[in-house]
Amino acid sequence: MTNKKANTLKEDVVIEGSYEVFALVDEASHLMMYDDTVPGFTALDIVACQVMASDLAHGAEEVTLELPASVGECIDQAARRAADWDPAQLTTEALRLVLLLSDVRHTLVKG
Repeated sequence: MTNKKANTLKEDVVIEGSYEVFALVDEASHLMMYDDTVPGFTALDIVACQVMASDLAHGAEEVTLELPASVGECIDQAARRAADWDPAQLTTEALRLVLLLSDVRHTLVKG
C-alpha cells in the first residue's frame, strides 16, 4: 500500500503569494481563450498550472491585484512570483507548478 502524502512537505502551510499566482494564471487562462497565438500544448500547460495554482491557493487570503492584459505578461508575473518561493518549504506539487510556470514562460517568450 502506498501513502499518497509521502512526496509532500508541510501540507497545512499556505504558501505566501499563492493567491496572487493563482489570480495571474487564472487571468492568463481566461485571456488565452481570445488569443489564438498561444500554441495548443502551451494552452494545456496553462490550464494545468491553473488547476495546480488553485489547489495551492486554497485557504489563502484573497488580495486585490492589478492583472496584466496579456497571457504572456500574466504568466511572466506568475512565474517570477513562484520562483521567489523557498523550495525547502514547498510540496512536490508546488515545485511542479514552479517548474511548469517556468517552462510555459520560456515557451511564450521564445514563441
